[in-house]
Amino acid sequence: MAIEHWSKYMSLLEFDYQPIVHGHKGVCKGYEARLSHYQALGFENRGALLTQAAKDGMLPQLSKVLAEKVIGHYAETLGSQSRLRLFLQLDLHLLVPEMMNDLLEVFARYHLPNEVLCFEIRADLPLGERHIALLNQHRAGGFQISLGNCGESFTGLEALYRLNPDYLRFTYPTLQTAQQNERSKLFLANLSNISKLLDSKMVLTHVDTSEALQTAKSFDCKWIQGEFVAPAERWINTQTQYVHIQQLGKVSPSKDQADTPIRGVVEALEAIPWKEDMLSVFERFWKQHDRTYFPVINDEGEPIGVVHEMDLKVFAFSRYGRELILNPSRGKRLEEFLRKMPLADVATPINQLLPLFSMRHAECVIITENQKYLGILTAPALLQALSEDGNTDNTALSMGQSSFVQEYLSKSLELRTAATIQKTFLPKALPNLDHLEVASFFRPASETGGDWYGFLNFKNTLFILIGDVTGHGTPSALMTGVAYATCRTFENIYSHHATPPSPGQLLHFLNQAILEAGSSKYVMTFFAACLDLDSGKLTFSNAGHNFPFLVQKEGKVRKLTNVNPCLGDRPDSQFSEKSIFLHTGDTLLFYTDGLIENESPDGKMWGERKLNRYLRDLRQQSIKELVDMLVESAYNFYGDRAPDDDVTLVGCQVVYPFPKQQRQTASTEFTPSFSSSLESHNSRQTHMAFA
Repeated sequence: MAIEHWSKYMSLLEFDYQPIVHGHKGVCKGYEARLSHYQALGFENRGALLTQAAKDGMLPQLSKVLAEKVIGHYAETLGSQSRLRLFLQLDLHLLVPEMMNDLLEVFARYHLPNEVLCFEIRADLPLGERHIALLNQHRAGGFQISLGNCGESFTGLEALYRLNPDYLRFTYPTLQTAQQNERSKLFLANLSNISKLLDSKMVLTHVDTSEALQTAKSFDCKWIQGEFVAPAERWINTQTQYVHIQQLGKVSPSKDQADTPIRGVVEALEAIPWKEDMLSVFERFWKQHDRTYFPVINDEGEPIGVVHEMDLKVFAFSRYGRELILNPSRGKRLEEFLRKMPLADVATPINQLLPLFSMRHAECVIITENQKYLGILTAPALLQALSEDGNTDNTALSMGQSSFVQEYLSKSLELRTAATIQKTFLPKALPNLDHLEVASFFRPASETGGDWYGFLNFKNTLFILIGDVTGHGTPSALMTGVAYATCRTFENIYSHHATPPSPGQLLHFLNQAILEAGSSKYVMTFFAACLDLDSGKLTFSNAGHNFPFLVQKEGKVRKLTNVNPCLGDRPDSQFSEKSIFLHTGDTLLFYTDGLIENESPDGKMWGERKLNRYLRDLRQQSIKELVDMLVESAYNFYGDRAPDDDVTLVGCQVVYPFPKQQRQTASTEFTPSFSSSLESHNSRQTHMAFA
């Protein structure tokens, strides 16, 4: 086909725009842009048009012209400040880097926010690895993905799983057919449940009658599109509210949201506007250090996700991270750090909220009212609402899973109580010393865990303690309470003595308590270190715990080796001690076995060798940065696999010389139990930057 023909074709091709609105409230969400007029040019469908353009070598030019038409019309009609979505259909011809780059180049020229553009992909397209990777790459950049023609075949399930789209689009004929077949109806109902767990919004297209609108409601498709809403037109209709849909979607007064069970337990946590600069976001976390995440809202007050402190730490500690924070024009935007969280309206029944926590392990559910952000709902708050709701039993039965719900609630309430108690066992503040900086991290594998750490203070002496009870759950968590109470009793007994006690004495004292409380059913590994704050002398005793690491200023990494029985093993256990001297620049890391033994999805452990390398490579970092980086590396390694064991770290770093510090090397105090293979392994290691 001659080039001049394509010039004519490109001038004649146009787009039609059809609004997508909320099926209850009539509020416009955005517009689907449909390529039109190709039939008049002799093409049966848009795929045939694109195939012919590819054969003639005209696809790049056609792609640019079409992008300019659709994006230019959107920007000129709605302006660059609009947050209404533009749903743009893509097929395999356009789903290549070159075509996508051309499209995004036009998009950037109009200064539109990334969240406006939603790439629409048919669920039955044969997507390959490169297509999935390309879409996920752009989704990570803030663009959105819509999966069309869902429920028509099983081929779309893989795309649903691998893309986790923002929107799932169903056609009315598909749902109409499903209503006549129980298996299809069940399949689509479960697909609807999956979409809620994935936080994907359901859109029903071809809503051309009021009957189709009722079908949308029966399948809980909150967003609709079709002739009954508004016809497709050559221009974008700037109408933002469709009153006839709003009138049909009104609920009866008996369903008034004012008395919903969860309203009273929703936490009105202040949300961050999505345009807030990164320095201000960091300041929020610094001022509210007990917060691990904040919700983020768009200009309309709608929630778009949460920003988590762990994601910010990775950025801050990366190369040039701090410089980019202080230069917002060159750094990242807040929307690039967003994590998805499940959304629910404040009127959502409790039985629909419970699975969001039990199946997705979400930190919270973001609660909305009239699509606007209202607050967050945490698992403990949901349990409170359940305990206060007189219809809890009916709720469980209505789910058809009463035994599961009751078991989950019973266990959750038990864990909630134990977790609340266990928090009181942990230090409320870290030691604040002139010569030593301290950092810590604690995360149980379940709501409660068997790890514990703490500090004891005597005259010019600091005890650093870490332990791990066998098992998980409430019994193990409460055994950590025995350790905590015993250590406090020990501190009170010896606080009036002229000379501080030794770590071996503490372990003997603890051993008797664990034996008595655990009835020989539980054992606890424990490491106790006693630091003389005048001389820098560290005396330690180990009851079967992982050997802590000493990282010396010059880069040598060593273990604090000492072997004694676990606590609670037998009543006649003896606990030997060793001593070393710490010097300026030395770093100590105490940890529990979960750090190195939790596995990745493919069954590999993070491992001691990896920890050894990171300690050496990160020795120039502050102790807080070091602990944060180790944790981030480990949890990135664990990936989607939930850790099987608790993870606890305590780090100490000597920042100034001790007043009476003796000038001797640490090696003279170490016994031959130091592994010579470890030292030779260290000498062979090449430098590895933290990634």
